[in-house]
Amino acid sequence: SDRCSIRFSLEFINTASQALTQVASVLSRNELLAERPPCAFLGAGTSSVSIPSSILTGFRGFPQLSPTATSSDLSDRGQHPLFGRVIPSDADNAVVYLKFFR
Repeated sequence: SDRCSIRFSLEFINTASQALTQVASVLSRNELLAERPPCAFLGAGTSSVSIPSSILTGFRGFPQLSPTATSSDLSDRGQHPLFGRVIPSDADNAVVYLKFFR
């Protein structure tokens, strides 16, 4: 067959902004991770959920990308080596606000 062997899939998990729900969800995916390992985790939307889940996904070797987590704690590469964001951290925002309001 001339078809590509790459298969894309997507799974949504509603954490209701609860860190324990997110972490439990990642941990409960052991069989899925062995059968079809993900290449990355997208989310969570809040820093309070992203912080513990980023530690866990980073420990397991999976990158995590959050569109809205702004905590500067997530910039610590020792704790969150595979975490990325598409929005500045709170620390970076503070510098911009100070420059703007001078």
